[in-house]
Formats: sequence, structure tokens, C-alpha cells
Amino acid sequence: MKNLAIIIVTYNPTADLLENVAAAQNQAETIIIVDNGSRAGQDILLNLQTQKSVLLVRNEFNLGIATALNQGVEKALDGGADWIMTLDQDTTLSDDAIAAMFFAYANHPHPEKVGIIAPIHIDKSTGYKSRYIRAMRGPYASREIVISSGNLIPRSTFKNVGPYDDDLFIDYVDHDFCLKVRKAGLEIIVVKDAKMAHSLGVIRQHRYGPLFFFSHNYLPVRRYYQARNRLILYRRHFGRWIFQDQEFAVKEMIKTLLVERNKLQKIKATILGIIDGLLSRMGDFEGATYSTPKAQKYFIEFREEIVPLLPEGRSEKVMDLGCGSGQTAGFLKEKGRFAWVCGVEGSPDAAAVARQRMDLVLEGDIEKIEYPFPGESFDIILALDILEHLVDPWTTVRKLHSLLKPGGRLIVSIPNVRHYSVVFPLLFLGDWRYTQEGLLDSTHIRFFTRKTALKLFLAQGFSIECMDQTGGKKGFGSMINKLTLGIFKEFFIFQHLFAFKK
Repeated sequence: MKNLAIIIVTYNPTADLLENVAAAQNQAETIIIVDNGSRAGQDILLNLQTQKSVLLVRNEFNLGIATALNQGVEKALDGGADWIMTLDQDTTLSDDAIAAMFFAYANHPHPEKVGIIAPIHIDKSTGYKSRYIRAMRGPYASREIVISSGNLIPRSTFKNVGPYDDDLFIDYVDHDFCLKVRKAGLEIIVVKDAKMAHSLGVIRQHRYGPLFFFSHNYLPVRRYYQARNRLILYRRHFGRWIFQDQEFAVKEMIKTLLVERNKLQKIKATILGIIDGLLSRMGDFEGATYSTPKAQKYFIEFREEIVPLLPEGRSEKVMDLGCGSGQTAGFLKEKGRFAWVCGVEGSPDAAAVARQRMDLVLEGDIEKIEYPFPGESFDIILALDILEHLVDPWTTVRKLHSLLKPGGRLIVSIPNVRHYSVVFPLLFLGDWRYTQEGLLDSTHIRFFTRKTALKLFLAQGFSIECMDQTGGKKGFGSMINKLTLGIFKEFFIFQHLFAFKK
């Protein structure tokens, strides 16, 4: 219906998934199941894999709800879907839910301004409905935030607001996406006649005489993500929604202290989440290993912060080390800043995309690859967040020096290991936790401060043209820098940016 693809994210699924998929198949032609590294429920996944309308994507690791949704969305959009619905594995749609949502969309006075259509949520075990749903008068109502399960989303929404944020991993992924949708000027509507049975945690009812309330009984690790991501989003999307969210957070803490089990573990997890939220440490709480796959955005970000470091005018011959999918150098080529561009990339998938935008892409290990160019071939070489991944960056920098023309520029971005989010946990918590990406990316094997980075390049025959940074330019970091006359500046710098001249 309406060229709809339904995305279901699974993790150790139970037999209920088969019933939920069957219900979804009656309302859509394509079902995309993204499994997040399940160890249990393999028989259920094998059963679904044999069904003609089901596409199963398997992840070796649990990459989080956001990354799994992005994988499903990418498959759906590449397959030509005009509409996407996102479901959790334990979500059951009523038989006419999707039809009711499309009907509400068609009868909306401005359907082109609708970014998300959501059903009403009924708890599976208790039949409980949120108070705002019970108060609905018309066929649909506008909402600022809805849970991601059951969302019906037009293709244009993803074009306008981009993907889900992989860094959040789980919890508040839906809040972030909804707030981005609203920021883009789009409306979110909840449809009264579209019903969805779903469970938020393990809900239990507690009665005290005529009074009663429900507790969600989330695991401690979920309390960590909730506390951490809440603070991340408060800074990112400051607004009135925070007051309602704080009311919810306070009530949840009171319920945890009153009636939930494992109170101490949950309090500890919440405190740790608050600390990491204040330090802006994101990703998987369990950390990452060298083999943990990168999120898609790792390969497709355009590095606009390096543009001021480029020489004015058009550069004839450029190399981009670790070019990813070619977003940065490819875009600058399209804009006429670069005439001819060679990329070097270790990921085969990213290299295949980069070849569509660049003149030449060399695929392989940057430290082992043989460059098919004579010395002094390039006007500019980009090395953006590359050298920290290398066993011997010193030898690589010497090679780059020989490949540059006299007067050529080496543009470098390098993470700052002196950032407070690395230093404070190390000093006060004894914590050095590797993550999927960021300052403690699990594939980083060399670490630099501004001083040691400069020493690396100056020792190989470069002179410094100019320096810049990401982080510390606004907000709390900027205020601290001004109050302390820059004494603590480096603690707020996320990446050092350099332009070196041969």
C-alpha cells in the first residue's frame, strides 16, 4: 500500500515476532528485518528468512536501535519505497492501523507538512493508554514527540532531516528524530483510529487503596542510556519539552526507589549516565573493540571545518587519505575548488561509492599501499582523522611530504586526547573506554595533543601555515576559556586542525 516498507529491529526475538510479522505482511509488500546480533531466536529468524516478502539483515554485533533503523531505512529507500514504517519486535498493529494513518494523512489540510504519522500506543499487558490519548477529541492530534515504534514516515522526511543518530545507541533516539522533524518545520500527528499494542519495559501495576501507578522496571543499562542521552538532547534541542521530560524522569526515579528491584544498580547506572552525559561520551555503554563496525555516517560526513584551511582558488591535483565515500573531496571537486582528485580508502563499500565522485580511488591499507605517482605530484593532501589509526604515522607523513609539490599543503585533522571527556574519566574514574567512533575510537592506536602533533609534522620538514580547532568555540567551553584567559582551552578542543606547507 502506497509503496510501503516496514522495518522491524530484532534482538533475541521470541515467537511473538512471527505473529507480528504476519500482521505487518497483510498491510505492506516489503518487510525488512534488521537483527542486532541475536544469539537466541535463531530458529525464528531462519523461518522468516525463507519468506518471500521478508528481507533479513544480520548484524554480527548489537549496533543499537539507531544504527539498525538506519540500515533498514537505507535498504528501503534504495528499493524505491515512498513510505517507511518503523516497528519494534514486540509491536502488534491493529488490522486497519496503516489504512487509518494513510486516511488521516490524505485528509490533513497540509499533508506535505506532515513528517511523521503515529498510532496510539496501548500497553500490551495492562491496556493502559497515555493521558494525552484519552483526551483526544478529533481524529488526530499534533504531538512534539512520539515513540519510534509504529511511526509511518514519508520518504521526504529523511531527505529533510537526515538519519537517526547512531551515537545515542538506544533510548531518546525517537526524541532526537522527532525534534529534528519539528525543527525542519514538519508536523507530527497521532491518529486516534490507528492502534498499536506495545510494551515499554516490564510494566507492573501498583495499588495503594484507590490510588495506583505503573512502573516500567527497565534494566540498569537502560537507566544509564536514559540518563546520558537525556542530557545530550537537553543541550542539543533546548526547549519546553524538557520540562515534561524532567517530570517523567523524576517520577521514574521515585518509582525505582519505591517499588523496583536492583535499586542500587539502577542508581549507579543513572549516576554514570549523568556523568557521561555531562562529558558528552556517547555510543555503546559496553564500549567497542577493534572489530566493531563503523556506523554509516563515519564514511559520509562532509568536513566543512577544513574549508578555511584550503588555499584560495582552484587546486589542480589533490589526494584525500581515508576519503570514505568521497563526500569532502568529491563535493569540493564538484564546486570547482579541486580539478582532479585521488582518494585512498580501506573500506571496499566506501571506496565503491567514492569512485562515483572522484577521478581515481586507490583501495587498500594506507601504510602498505604503493602510490602510482612520482614525487612532487600533488598541490594538496588531505589527512582528516587518519594518522591516529596508523601503526607508524611518522613514515606515512614522510611519504606525504615527498608526494607534495614545493609549497603544497597538507591539511590535517587529528583528535585531541587532552579533551576533558578523556582526561576526567581517566583521572577520577580510572576509565579508558573505547567507543565505536570519537576520541577513543576503538581503531585509534596513536594519540596526540597539539604539542605532539606539531612535533610530528615539523620533524618531517613541514612548516605551519595556520591552525584551527573544533570544540571550545561556543557554549560552556568558550565561557571557561574567556574566564581563565585560555589556560584550559585545550581541554575543550575536540580536534586540532592544521594546514602545513612543504
